Amino acid sequence: MVRTAFTKANVLKALEADDFFSLNYRILMDGKPTYVHLKATRLRKEDPSHLLFGLSNTDAHMQRLAIYERAMSHQLTFSAVSEALSADYDCILYVNTDTAEFIEYSSSENYKKLGFTSDGQDFFEMCRSDFSRVVYEEDRDIFLRAFEKENLLKALSADRTFLLTFRLVTEGAPYYVRVKVTKMSHVQDHHIVVGLSNIDASMQRVQQYEQMRAIANRDSLTGVKSKHAYTEDESRIDREISHSGTAPFAVAVCDVNGLKRINDNLGHQAGDEYLRRSCKMICEIFSHSPVYRIGGDEFVVLMTGSDYENRTELMKTLHRLSAAHIGSDEAVVSGGMSEYRPGEDCGVRDAFERADGLMYMEKTLLKSEGATVREDESDQPAQDSEEISVINMRKHILIADDLQTNREILGCLLEEDYDILYASDGVETMEMLRKYKDEIALLLLDLYMPEMTGREVMREMQVDEELMSIPVIMLTVDKDAELDSLKIGAMDFISKPYPDINIVKARIAKCIELSENRDLVRHIQRDKLTGLLNFDYFIRYVDRYDQQYRDLPFDVVAIDVNHFRTVNASYGRQFGDSVLRDLGINVRKLARKTGGIGCRKGTDTFYLYLPHQPDYVPLIEKFHKDLFVDADTAEKVRLRFGVYENAEGEPDAEERFSRAKEAADSVLDDPENNCGFYKDVGAAE
Repeated sequence: MVRTAFTKANVLKALEADDFFSLNYRILMDGKPTYVHLKATRLRKEDPSHLLFGLSNTDAHMQRLAIYERAMSHQLTFSAVSEALSADYDCILYVNTDTAEFIEYSSSENYKKLGFTSDGQDFFEMCRSDFSRVVYEEDRDIFLRAFEKENLLKALSADRTFLLTFRLVTEGAPYYVRVKVTKMSHVQDHHIVVGLSNIDASMQRVQQYEQMRAIANRDSLTGVKSKHAYTEDESRIDREISHSGTAPFAVAVCDVNGLKRINDNLGHQAGDEYLRRSCKMICEIFSHSPVYRIGGDEFVVLMTGSDYENRTELMKTLHRLSAAHIGSDEAVVSGGMSEYRPGEDCGVRDAFERADGLMYMEKTLLKSEGATVREDESDQPAQDSEEISVINMRKHILIADDLQTNREILGCLLEEDYDILYASDGVETMEMLRKYKDEIALLLLDLYMPEMTGREVMREMQVDEELMSIPVIMLTVDKDAELDSLKIGAMDFISKPYPDINIVKARIAKCIELSENRDLVRHIQRDKLTGLLNFDYFIRYVDRYDQQYRDLPFDVVAIDVNHFRTVNASYGRQFGDSVLRDLGINVRKLARKTGGIGCRKGTDTFYLYLPHQPDYVPLIEKFHKDLFVDADTAEKVRLRFGVYENAEGEPDAEERFSRAKEAADSVLDDPENNCGFYKDVGAAE
């Protein structure tokens, strides 16, 4: 470098442009490289043939310059890192724990709405006075205790980081936030960094998931744990067995005797009550163990602790009570029990199968004493055709986006794992949803589309009984639309341009998993024979219709089978069930045609809640024609209808349906008329 720069030509050229020529380089002094500065100038302007050269040692200066440049580089890096981290927080505060002085490093618009100063003399006083006023009342005590100076410093002495989750209130609505307090690592530094982040959306998703898990793990009829819960606990115990062993336990398999006879003779309502009494007896006997309902009349008990120690006596108690109940209305339950055998059994299933075999031996014993058992009951009902499949099927995803490029890119990324359907606008999206409603596992929905926007599609789905259960992930370039998407019913949100495909796939898989868990819950909401909503859940949808269509008049229609017990007794349970199934199909068709919803209540009563119809005569005639295609069935079965018009005027939902039922009962024995109107009944009274 010196040879190239320090030539006569270069020096003279530099002096023509400026008065000085300078060069920095290193020389060896005592074997060590040392920075020097060479400077040249003309001796006198009038004597251009003579130059003056000076050489100075600049090593100390250059070292200081290098240190400064490194410090500046570190400062810029630290600033960039701090700015990136601050994006995850609504506010970051820097607090001196000795003086309690604080200063705000950064804050979001949401935090600024709270109206706090950006710096102050006493951070802990600010927490007690100003900040605590916007903390949700139920969380205020825990917040104040945590941010007492002594308590906070004590927590930070045990760990450099302290976390607290609580709720703030803005505009009257609470939302979850998390505070992270970090102590500086240097022992002499008496500062802490306080970061506040909004975690409301993630907390709501967690709570929704936990709520669905809780519902799916609980049997709705008896209140004990469900088959889903048993499967999970069985897997957990099997894992414990394979890793480090498990505490001693036994499996008891219980079967309720005579349930079908009660259902046939007294109806399903009586059968449900008998199941509850049977379950109550099982729970009272095995009072310290979890009880699961794993089938229509089957229960399992996993005995541990004191129940395991007294297992033989408890099984004797079950037999003694069941034998005493034979011939009465009280519960008769067959039971078999087997202990888990370490070293011999591979898992819970082995103990279950032995217990199941012993249960059938107990059933034979109770039969010899006069009990009705399953083998004595004919006309076994067919397996529920709508039972949720656990087969690992390839799932369908519908991608709705008005830009073909976006659709194709996302489809190509996902087609390895899913079968892909496409829609280019909101109207086509609704058509595809209705056409493939039973196959679609997830809808990826663009928020802004022509014809119908994503919001409008969501609004339509929310009031369509057959579409409201399809999970939706919103797609949009508007990163501020996340909260809005979640509020209108989306399960998740993916921003454009799309993030790493593994993130997208993970979100899709999680949403489908959550939806399948929700389907377990939804399965509980429906009547198994007809697939219609149970009455309790039907009422909830009625309330939703009332809120969604406040200005639209609605009618209630009740449909009953005349003397259904006689029909069952005369033609058999199988014929009666087929009539009820066909009724369910036609109720669903009529609901879909009119924009209403339907349900089954009790054994042979069906309800419809539908927009007001000007004339029910052609509707009822069409209903009869579709239902009684077979002349033989029409000869054996007669329906009666009850209509309560403009029912939305009655504030109590259940009262509306009792009035429609009253109207139907008014034509019970009227061979000339099969439809009554509530206003006619009222006039007669």
